Amino acid sequence: MQLLEMTNEHIDEMTLPEVKESLQALQVSTDDMNEKMQNIIYWVKGEMGKAESQPLHFMLRELVDEVADEMALQTRMKSLTVVNTIPAYWEGFDEADIVRMVLQNLLSNAVKFSWPQGEINIGATEAQGHYWISVTDHGMGIAKEKQTRLFNDVVANTKGTEGEKGTGIGLFVSRQLLKRKGGDIRLESEEGKGTTVSFTVNKA
Repeated sequence: MQLLEMTNEHIDEMTLPEVKESLQALQVSTDDMNEKMQNIIYWVKGEMGKAESQPLHFMLRELVDEVADEMALQTRMKSLTVVNTIPAYWEGFDEADIVRMVLQNLLSNAVKFSWPQGEINIGATEAQGHYWISVTDHGMGIAKEKQTRLFNDVVANTKGTEGEKGTGIGLFVSRQLLKRKGGDIRLESEEGKGTTVSFTVNKA
């Protein structure tokens, strides 16, 4: 709201590149707000027993690429590269909308906590009956005392590498959604070196 007010007030004095930069920042901000609202709505529906989701066949690499494309503006604004190393032929049979939402949340967090011009790696390993999908950033990392809170608190306020606000809602909702369908999620992080969050997807 502050950015919109400032842009409206000074738009006649701004150059075209400055206007474009301001609009891009506004889009990133509204995308972030929309993501938070979608998480809250989906979680509330689940708590009320109204969330409907059916298992579907889908290609893992393809789904990851789609999510990365949807978040291209956010990654571009921090000059980040997303590297997807999941084999093209790996197929999942799971609740695809939940998998998509978890990926969106984890990639969003990875962008927030990555240093500009860095790399985010998305990969997978096979396990009995499922895959472990991992999203790894090489950013600021999470202190040990905060790691437990992130998996137990609904809200755990944090700031990204460029002051982006994090609430912990995305990780909380991801954990609840995965738990509801019998999945699992785990976090590994070292302060100053980065974070990896992995979750399970059922194999086809």
